[in-house]
Amino acid sequence: MSDVLARLMRWMETSDIDDADVVLRDAITEIAGLRARLDERRRMPTLTDAEREAVDRLRIAFRDMDHNDMTMQQIEDYESICDLLERTK
Repeated sequence: MSDVLARLMRWMETSDIDDADVVLRDAITEIAGLRARLDERRRMPTLTDAEREAVDRLRIAFRDMDHNDMTMQQIEDYESICDLLERTK
């Protein structure tokens, strides 16, 4: 089976149905966008189990600190660590 985007585009170019044009264009745009996000996700580095555990221990250490005694940099580091763990699930 050939690429669905290519098939949709080829069908749209040869079809005489005007109403289908908008729907097909929207479908093509959405599929292309989903593929781009998937490709971007595949290029993102992943953490090994050991790296994830080390970062999680660091997150817990930051979390358990008295936030009143933390510098702005430490608070930002804590938030970045939480974001990293969430993004690399």
